[in-house]
Amino acid sequence: MKQIRLKLPSPLQQLSLNSESIGAPIADNHFATQLLWCKRDDLIHPIISGNKWRKLAYTLTHYKGIQHIISYGGGYSNHLHALGYICYRENIKFTARIRGDYRERPTPMINDLKEWGGQIEYLNKQAFKHIRAQSQQSIQDGELVIPEGGFTQSGLEGVGVIIHELLAQQQAFTTEAVTIILPVATGTTLAGLVKQAPANWFIQGIAVLKGQQYLENNVHSLIGDSYTNWHINHEFHAGGYAKSHPELNEFLHQWDHTTCPIEPVYSGKAVWGLNNLVINQKINSKHIIYLHTGGLQGARKT
Repeated sequence: MKQIRLKLPSPLQQLSLNSESIGAPIADNHFATQLLWCKRDDLIHPIISGNKWRKLAYTLTHYKGIQHIISYGGGYSNHLHALGYICYRENIKFTARIRGDYRERPTPMINDLKEWGGQIEYLNKQAFKHIRAQSQQSIQDGELVIPEGGFTQSGLEGVGVIIHELLAQQQAFTTEAVTIILPVATGTTLAGLVKQAPANWFIQGIAVLKGQQYLENNVHSLIGDSYTNWHINHEFHAGGYAKSHPELNEFLHQWDHTTCPIEPVYSGKAVWGLNNLVINQKINSKHIIYLHTGGLQGARKT
């Protein structure tokens, strides 16, 4: 991707939540305080941000002579948005297969894909579910198929680099307990972190859609069953993909978006979940890192 400039490693900054509980003793009193951080992968690039780039980087560099890329996602998919932009900049034909029919009310993401010359195919939920189950990364005659959300083994390689960046950015992470919190839509990013995380780290995903067991099965299919340093929390999906909830809306309204911008579909649900877990003293690590996986399609109106 010669034409695209990226900000790597992404910054690590301290994080403040909508809570007075930060710095207070936690449940078992093992640590006197907890330190909160935000890994700002959203700052990697204005469009190809966060785990979108991480998951695509190794996939796209592994293949040569790509003429056409096909991938899948929802109407607010940051993955499709990032991939569509890459194809536009690299002069590669792009086809987005989208769950749901948005022809009457296209989302800003879909409008961007059209402006960038992308081809849009709308699938009903049943058809999308069937194709998603059959979809695997493959290339034939210059046509590359990338599963929904970059759900690939090569995607894990790009995500794993995050762990190495964090260890280099904060010396304390090499010896003290760390929990990483992140939104989960396919499980790829979580799986990549789990594979590279030190033994005293724990990776906790916040599901942003109704995907109990489906998401866990995704992770197992990528990394096997031997890892135990992870968990997916299903309490904060607010009713499903792109669904909302009065408590979530109020949280987003009060949040300081100037220091760490979030949106209601992905990152907002993860930070809302993190806030609740901290208030209720359900995270016992000395350091808590929120991984901002980038993408603000859910916050866009135009």
